[in-house]
Amino acid sequence: MKRYVIIGGGVSAMNCIEGIRSLDKDGFITMVTDEPVFNYGRPLISYYL
Repeated sequence: MKRYVIIGGGVSAMNCIEGIRSLDKDGFITMVTDEPVFNYGRPLISYYL
């Protein structure tokens, strides 16, 4: 079983995880981030604010 480490919790990280999952259904994925919220798009946050 392969192991993957993703640094960061943004949109790019989620796209990376989706790409890994599409190729490796059984691999172990660890995401390391210090973001206070999970998975948000910085360019689009202005619409929320």
